[in-house]
Amino acid sequence: MADVKLTKVVKRYGDVETIHGIDLDIKDGEFVVFVGPSGCGKSTLLRMVAGLEDITEGELHIDNECVTSVAASRRGVAMVFQSYALYPHMTVRENMGFGLKMAKTDKAEIKRRVDESARILQLEPLLDRKPKALSGGQRQRVAIGRTIVRNPKVFLFDEPLSNLDAELRVQMRVEIAKLHSQLKNTMIYVTHDQVEAMTMADKIVVLRGGNIEQVGSPIELYLNPVNEFVAGFIGSPRMNFFDCDVIAQTDDSLTLKLPCGEVCQLAADVSRSPGMTRVKLGIRPEHLKEDQSGEIRIGVDVDVVEHLGGSTYVYARYSGEHELIIQTGGLSPVRRGDHCDFSFNLDQCHLFDCNGLSLRAAKPVPLHTQAPVAQALSG
Repeated sequence: MADVKLTKVVKRYGDVETIHGIDLDIKDGEFVVFVGPSGCGKSTLLRMVAGLEDITEGELHIDNECVTSVAASRRGVAMVFQSYALYPHMTVRENMGFGLKMAKTDKAEIKRRVDESARILQLEPLLDRKPKALSGGQRQRVAIGRTIVRNPKVFLFDEPLSNLDAELRVQMRVEIAKLHSQLKNTMIYVTHDQVEAMTMADKIVVLRGGNIEQVGSPIELYLNPVNEFVAGFIGSPRMNFFDCDVIAQTDDSLTLKLPCGEVCQLAADVSRSPGMTRVKLGIRPEHLKEDQSGEIRIGVDVDVVEHLGGSTYVYARYSGEHELIIQTGGLSPVRRGDHCDFSFNLDQCHLFDCNGLSLRAAKPVPLHTQAPVAQALSG
């Protein structure tokens, strides 16, 4: 069982602490994505699991064995880096088998493993080519194949798609998810792109400033962010936020005055922050409607319209100064310079106190979304 467990893991560079006591359990066979803004510590944490960075304090267990001080080559992990790092003078076959050759593995076994990896990654027609004759996506598949032949307990990916163009990124996302469904190994994947995290992960770990903000499935984080940071980071385009005045409160609700002056009442857990006078209301771009069927109606001035074919993004100003993004379906008739009315329902709103903590009760996660992405792909 290739479980990975981090217990109170700390990383310091001299007097500077960059990872602050991380506790995390990763189950055997899970596809876990570390996501967060630049400088949040996600790559450092991955390199600590790989053995490329020392752990200052705490413990790391892989497969129920403490490997905190074990050399990287003996941890049973294999890493795919952002750069392909292929040997230009070697063929695809030679690149994939080089690590096994250095380990003095039997030639017949090297050939068997390389052929099997090439079959999984659809590289068989390319085995005799050199890297200069490959596309970016093909080179990345070779780099992944080089890790597969080692048959590791845990695969580690450090932003492997960042050098690819947009179309190849989408294609490789699907291929890596399919690979996980075939191999069923534990995989840990680092990215700053929350779309990659949402589409690939069984479980997402959101990091900020060397701390874990929230851990959960993609849909759990989308529906039930624990704080304003996670709410704004998960989801594309990002959530809209409005500062609202609290004009009345009970034990389980708040009465708010929106920037436009409209008053509404929302269920809220106010036990942590009694006596609030200001809160933030969040609404996702896709939950704003072009019609007037929602409970709350707002008028906006449109600045920019992006037509993407299947959807339209409207960038507008609300109540004169509050910027917001609206995502509508299909080819919206809205044009730049228009003054339009939109609406939304209160049950789709999020509330956050002055410390950024969520005030809304958790929403149930639909059962059909709880299955891992890889299972759905292999279905």
